[in-house]
Amino acid sequence: MFVVQNDELGITTWEKTFGGTSWDFGYSLDILSNGNLIVAGESYSFSNGLSDGYVVCLDVAGDTIWTKHFGGAGKDVFNKVICTSSDNIFLIGTITTVDSDTDIWLMYLNANGDEIWSLEYGDALNQEGVSGTILLNDEFVVTGNTDSNSGTLIDNLFFKIKDDGTLNGQNVLNNSQDDFAADVLSYADDSSFVLLGSTNSIGNGGFDGRVFDCGYNTYGNYSFDYQIGNSYNDYINGADSTSDKGLVVVGTTNETDFGYTNIFIHKVDSTVNPLSVYQEEVDLNVEEIESNIPSFYPNPAKDILFFKNHEVNGTEVLIYSLEGKLI
Repeated sequence: MFVVQNDELGITTWEKTFGGTSWDFGYSLDILSNGNLIVAGESYSFSNGLSDGYVVCLDVAGDTIWTKHFGGAGKDVFNKVICTSSDNIFLIGTITTVDSDTDIWLMYLNANGDEIWSLEYGDALNQEGVSGTILLNDEFVVTGNTDSNSGTLIDNLFFKIKDDGTLNGQNVLNNSQDDFAADVLSYADDSSFVLLGSTNSIGNGGFDGRVFDCGYNTYGNYSFDYQIGNSYNDYINGADSTSDKGLVVVGTTNETDFGYTNIFIHKVDSTVNPLSVYQEEVDLNVEEIESNIPSFYPNPAKDILFFKNHEVNGTEVLIYSLEGKLI
């Protein structure tokens, strides 16, 4: 896990690495009221199984205050961390169940890293927790993905949960093709939220970025459902809200002049009208750097696993199931 702090000019003030003798990843970061940093991710070094959800608390100088890992016998990961106004820590991730499927995994800690409650959300199908946000009343919105009832497609699901672990409504964007969650945003002075993801069900062809607005008490009723993209594949990776309740969205597109993938940056105002002052696509014209390091994707994989540079001399590839068994 690598954490770096830069000042307002982009100059590095400190950088630190954390972990053990195996893989350790940091996926999300938030700040407590005293300035301490909470970093969440996944650890293969400190694990009760294949991997554990990993949480590290750092002071303002980047020194470790405490480290925790949570999980079972399989592959478990935290993808998002949210610090509350009361300095509690809300974690969103994915856990492998005893039945070897995956569920959305929610955990609530105090500022010392002690568990207050933990919840697994799912059924006999596979679910994964992707992201979340906090609303005005310290209620959370969680977004993730679930296998469709047919078992062949992915649907974007979302639900609300109170800070005591009580669930409060859910919805699934159940369409004809795959729909993936990317993020969810809320506003500081409002109780509505905006879902962001990618869809192959509607739009302009291929996968398109999708921006979906929800009111506080409404599920399925929305003020806008907006797609970003063209006939190529376009994926939203992240977004942020502006002071005037507009949105700035960043992602990737396969429409390209120089390379395999371009970055796109897209801004809409509060009425979801595109603003021409923002470029919709940014081609960095960066040549792909070839590497002879073996790699594989996707990870985890369901049916097909792709290998690259697997014929390098001396390379040994070990494949594990989600429950940690060597295949």
